[in-house]
Amino acid sequence: SFFAQTRATIVSEGKTDNIYMRCALRSLAAHYPTLVQLSGTSKNPLAQLFKFTKTAEVVQHLSGCASQLSNLLSNYRKMTKNFKGRPRQPTILVVDNDSGPENLFKHLSNLLKKKVDGSDPYYFVYENLYVVPVPKIGGTFTAMEKLFKPEVLNIELNGKKLDLTNKEPDGKQFYSKNTFSIEVIQKRQSTISFDGFKPLLDAIVAVQKDYAIKVAAGAGVATKPATAPAVVGP
Repeated sequence: SFFAQTRATIVSEGKTDNIYMRCALRSLAAHYPTLVQLSGTSKNPLAQLFKFTKTAEVVQHLSGCASQLSNLLSNYRKMTKNFKGRPRQPTILVVDNDSGPENLFKHLSNLLKKKVDGSDPYYFVYENLYVVPVPKIGGTFTAMEKLFKPEVLNIELNGKKLDLTNKEPDGKQFYSKNTFSIEVIQKRQSTISFDGFKPLLDAIVAVQKDYAIKVAAGAGVATKPATAPAVVGP
């Protein structure tokens, strides 16, 4: 998923962000030929969204949240130290630019020896690992949902409004981000504008270009494909 992949890997904070990203890529495919290949009516992804599965939770300790992505920053080199070769494609951690990844930014500041506040389009960490914060809107912290237009965020379902905090326990007055991602974004994607995602996708394309330069220059990136040790079953 992260080291020997044939396509760039995008790791978000969870399943809802994956749905937003997938729908945005489909909607804006014509603008991003390095992320989506158009073939007739088909749209073939040229980057893979990391799947949050039961196996991923057990093996890679990733089920979706900023704190787990911070742990990945800590453990990535240890996880890959016995792998042969070097990766040809980047692994890109996409994080909300709000209070959630605050500790991740602090951790990244320590790794890069500079202040990281999510203002840069992307941050190169080491190996093939990058962090891309959701671009700030108006210079303030921004969650991925804020990339949608207000009229989308204000859509009501069965008389209920969206609760971005996910704090309401019984769902009597509001509906959750998970419901929003499926019932609003996924099911109505053909009628929704994803233009707010362009700065985020632009940053991901910039990472692709930056890493391709590193590969071409051999700047700490090997010239042969990477391989991971075989997984031996019981």
